[in-house]
Amino acid sequence: MAVEIGGGLTGYRAPSGEVTIPLPGSTLEHVPDGSEPLTFAGTGKVVTYSIVYVPTTRFKDQAPYALAVIELEEGARLMALVDGGTAENLAVDAPVRYAGKDDYGHHFTLDADRA
Repeated sequence: MAVEIGGGLTGYRAPSGEVTIPLPGSTLEHVPDGSEPLTFAGTGKVVTYSIVYVPTTRFKDQAPYALAVIELEEGARLMALVDGGTAENLAVDAPVRYAGKDDYGHHFTLDADRA
């Protein structure tokens, strides 16, 4: 499955104030009434990560892959895949940039320009 490049990283702020960045295909993609649409710059840092060697059935063709909690510059956090991320090149606080999304979720890459 190819990663859809283009388009920004979007989400919404619910009337309660909660910020949601829906996973592709999620029921959360339907913005509730009264919500404010948000577009994020797409830059952030790794908060924590794991390299997955033994995946679930859905991700069996992706292993090994890097799964990380990303904190965006705007403060929102989300779980995402880090394309090209390995145990050797990933670290907490590593700068990342949004790359796109596919059926597996949101994808980020290491951002060498901000390292």
